[in-house]
Amino acid sequence: MWFAIGRKGRAPKSYGTPIRIVRFTESLLHDDVDTHVIEGVPVKVFGIAKTTVDSFRYRSKLGLFVAIEGFRKRCGSASPRPVKLPTRLNVAVATLRSALVSAH
Repeated sequence: MWFAIGRKGRAPKSYGTPIRIVRFTESLLHDDVDTHVIEGVPVKVFGIAKTTVDSFRYRSKLGLFVAIEGFRKRCGSASPRPVKLPTRLNVAVATLRSALVSAH
C-alpha cells in the first residue's frame, strides 16, 4: 500500500501490511483528490490521471514498465473519461503521450 504525505509529515506505522511512503509538496497533495468514505472513515484518494502521472514521477521505485502500462491502459481504454487537470499535469500527460507514440 502506498501513502503520500507532506514533506514534513509523520509516516504512519505499519501493523503487518507493507507500506511505501512518498513525500509530496502541499500543492501536489491537494491536486486531483477525491474523498471516499470507507467503513465510516473519510479516505483521500488521488484520481486516475494524477496517479498515472505520479507513476512516472516515481518510476525508479515502481519500474518504468508499470508506469508505461498504466499510461497505456488509461489512454487506450474503450471509454477514457475526460478529466480536468491542472496545467502542469496536462503538459506532463501530453509529453508522455508523444514520447510513447514516437517510441513505436
